[in-house]
Amino acid sequence: MTIYTTGSTDTLGYFLNASGGRIALDDDAGSYSNFNIEERVTAGTYYVKVQHNSSGGTGRYTLVVNFTLQRSDDHGNSMNAATTTRLNGRISGSIEVAGDEDWFKVVMPRTGILMIQTLGQTDTVGYLYNADGSQIAADNNGGSGHNFLIIRSVAAGTYYVRVKHPSSSGIGTYWLDISLESDHSNRIDTATSIDLNSTTLGHINKVGDVDWFKIVIPRTGTLVVETTDTTDTKGYLYNASGVQLASNDNISSSNHNFKISKFITVAGTYYVKVRHSGTTGTGIYALVSHFIPNDYGYNVNTATPIALKSTTRGRIEAAGSGDYFKIIIPSGKRGTLIINTTGSTDTYGSLLGGSGAQLALDDNSGSGHNFRISISVTAGTYYAKVRHHSPTGIGSYALVSHFVPDDHTSSRIAATSINPNSTTQGRIEVAGDVDFFKIRIPSSGTLVVKTTGLTDTYGTLLNANGHQIASDDNGSTYSNFRILKSVSTGTYYVKVKHSSASSIGYYTLISQFISDDYGNTRSTAKPINPNSTTQGRIEVDGDVDFFKIQIHSRGTLVVKTTGLTDTYGTLLNANGHQIASDDNGSAYSNFKISKSVTAGTYYVKVKHSSALLAGSYVLVSHFVSDDDHGDSRRQQHP
Repeated sequence: MTIYTTGSTDTLGYFLNASGGRIALDDDAGSYSNFNIEERVTAGTYYVKVQHNSSGGTGRYTLVVNFTLQRSDDHGNSMNAATTTRLNGRISGSIEVAGDEDWFKVVMPRTGILMIQTLGQTDTVGYLYNADGSQIAADNNGGSGHNFLIIRSVAAGTYYVRVKHPSSSGIGTYWLDISLESDHSNRIDTATSIDLNSTTLGHINKVGDVDWFKIVIPRTGTLVVETTDTTDTKGYLYNASGVQLASNDNISSSNHNFKISKFITVAGTYYVKVRHSGTTGTGIYALVSHFIPNDYGYNVNTATPIALKSTTRGRIEAAGSGDYFKIIIPSGKRGTLIINTTGSTDTYGSLLGGSGAQLALDDNSGSGHNFRISISVTAGTYYAKVRHHSPTGIGSYALVSHFVPDDHTSSRIAATSINPNSTTQGRIEVAGDVDFFKIRIPSSGTLVVKTTGLTDTYGTLLNANGHQIASDDNGSTYSNFRILKSVSTGTYYVKVKHSSASSIGYYTLISQFISDDYGNTRSTAKPINPNSTTQGRIEVDGDVDFFKIQIHSRGTLVVKTTGLTDTYGTLLNANGHQIASDDNGSAYSNFKISKSVTAGTYYVKVKHSSALLAGSYVLVSHFVSDDDHGDSRRQQHP
């Protein structure tokens, strides 16, 4: 029974028995993506099912069904009735009815390696016999699918092949291939030439035997050579000069064949040497060669150029290979370069500078097991390298590159200069972006930097050397940051980023500088007399004022503030140790401190009771020397 379709529609065909069980399935054996099924059948009812190869596809087709009546067996059912077949050829066969078996006769003109296999959808079992009918070998599913595969080293003579279905009720058609391979040279200069993407039979026919093979590689790509079968082999790969490039013994603890996968950068001639892993071993093997051309460059010199904003499909063709891409940031541009992969392949990415030096790398920061690199760049040439996370992994991927011009640089060296009192618009353009600003402070005072807006920002204040001196996350409204810091003359930097490493958003940076009326530290304290009145102001929230008082004798020192500002006062000794403090000891929430002191230096620290408020005040100091008697047991009058 021959069943097929014609037309331009991509069809998929099923051949079913009377119970709806599948006998055969085909996709593209016919012309122009049509299916073609040819099966031997017995009398009965059968069904043909036709569908589009794509789950959503539609289209017209013509179904053709031909039946040819066959009244005799295609091949004999015994050794005496065997069909004589030639070597290195293909012959069709059919298990026409349940229990049928086919016999074939083949004459070996010389010693060599005999490879016998079936091809097709039918599940077959194969047997090899010598001339007297003694079984030499048998196999069930050693070939592709459910086909059998027998490989044996044989001498010249007559042999028989028996083919049957493993099921007592099974039927079906098949193709039988029988081929004879010669042994191979044990010298590199007379090596057997083999094709890329081929299978070649070999035989370690005596102790110490080696086989040499010659392969011509036409272009850059990955060469894979390996053996199959049960012989424990070891393999070597050499270049045209005879220099060893790679070797392998066992694919795994349970597979004693060798497998070499080597990325070839120079087209030319290469050699494979095969020997037994043991010092006394012999046996047959099949040498399989496979070549995968490289889709993209394999180093920075051969890198494939891609656009700044693009998606490029690629593939890690073989274990250990990698793809290189070249990205150019135009002159005058700076910003954030993002490269990542998408897909189900576990990728590992690197970004290299123009000289090839590594700038960044990542493994699994992207979705799934994809990599994602986000880095600030300036004009120049960059390279992206993509490889599999596993040294033995392969797979397809899509490389996505994206460039976001930067409103403010992410480098302190090229920070955007702003005035001490200014408002500047900014944006965290991509996840992980940071913006740097440079502020020149003309005198000592208090610097306030903060953001406004709906973006959750995090701010850092750095000195001229880049050392962090203050930071804040949510010190202002709507998750904005706010930094207040006493500063002296010099250069400062503000670093703005998003509080979340994966978020973006707009913000407004506000900077405010207030020259300080009085020093913010003991070292910059303003000297005042023990009996004096001094005007002061907490200029910004968090500001503090220091005053220095020199006491020349023993007595009582009173310091307090007057006015409507709620103040908090602290009295410190010459070493800066607090000896007294007060919050609301005087009228209108002013502080008042009264302390017995001896001769020496003292400091008064004034701040607002609320860390978020400012205001004016008057500092009053009053000193009363001790009179006729001391204030302690040690100072008592005798």
